[in-house]
Amino acid sequence: MSYTTIIVDKKTEEKLGIITLNRPEVRNAINQTVREELGRVIADMETDVNVRAIIITGGPKVSPPAPILRLWCKTRLWKCFPIRSCGISH
Repeated sequence: MSYTTIIVDKKTEEKLGIITLNRPEVRNAINQTVREELGRVIADMETDVNVRAIIITGGPKVSPPAPILRLWCKTRLWKCFPIRSCGISH
């Protein structure tokens, strides 16, 4: 699958999925495309037996917008995906 706003990396040996937001020109602001791409890749990783944990990062220069991810995690993500842990402290 190809994405325009995120970079996806799976570290099979570590059973780790890494999602990097890739919109540094707008400081990784989350728009509808980012939401849709995150939803697709998280759903894919949830069914992948080689992924036990998912890290969402903003890359080397721009961090992900934590308050927005936290809100999204508390509301939308929990309802859409059977994830065991969101990984963001509440």
